Amino acid sequence: MYNRIWSCERDSYAKKTNSGLIEPKSDSLLNVYDISNGLFSNLDILHINQSTINKTDIFITTKQGFVYKYNGQFEEIYKFPNTANQYPVCDEISKNSYWILNGRDLLKIKNQKLIKSFKIPNEKDNLNRIINKTPNLIIESRDPLNNVSYWELKNDELIPFKFKYLEDETYHIFKITRNFIYFSKDNIILVLNKLGKIVFSYKNQEILDSNFKYQTAFTDKQNILWISTRNGIVKLVTKKIHLPYTKKIKVLEEFIKTKTTYL
Repeated sequence: MYNRIWSCERDSYAKKTNSGLIEPKSDSLLNVYDISNGLFSNLDILHINQSTINKTDIFITTKQGFVYKYNGQFEEIYKFPNTANQYPVCDEISKNSYWILNGRDLLKIKNQKLIKSFKIPNEKDNLNRIINKTPNLIIESRDPLNNVSYWELKNDELIPFKFKYLEDETYHIFKITRNFIYFSKDNIILVLNKLGKIVFSYKNQEILDSNFKYQTAFTDKQNILWISTRNGIVKLVTKKIHLPYTKKIKVLEEFIKTKTTYL
């Protein structure tokens, strides 16, 4: 089961969506209605996202407003009062506790009940992605033109997040981890340590045109940064970075056809 791939197509991009569970061996889309014991069908799937805590956990939101966690079994996390018309993103806080991003709203769920909700003031923005969860929650939002803003949950309020190492706001944060901050600035991908030292930088116009309009990004256990862009998927390998950091390091190798760069 865990070798199968969950896939989700948005109806804003496809006239007929083919969301569901893909069987790689046969390259076929499985019948989710049977797998879920009738909870929902392939056509009911609105949005899918992966847990940042347990990579085998998948969160599935249906058009009927149900949010499920799947790790071999389906568990209902929350039911929206009305049918879902946004693309909710769910992630786990602790056992039976979850964050859900839905439009301008951040929802805190516990035991399938809404405990608290927070709202960003930007009326045209939708909360899109959780970047960091400790010590404070940091969230990305985007407007219809794909302009990015960042928010921090502090003292029970969502306030604009200011990146302390940069004076202006023309940057894109990909990921904040325990040791690194991954972001782009002026068409350059940069990695900082928590002391603000640059430990990795990379520039290539092929992937960073138009100030790098990326879709999403994540890092795996090997510190490999994966970025999906309108030009394809970019893979940046930074696993050779080691503590402590003492000076600025620049990438020496050329960007090769596989779009893989090693430090």
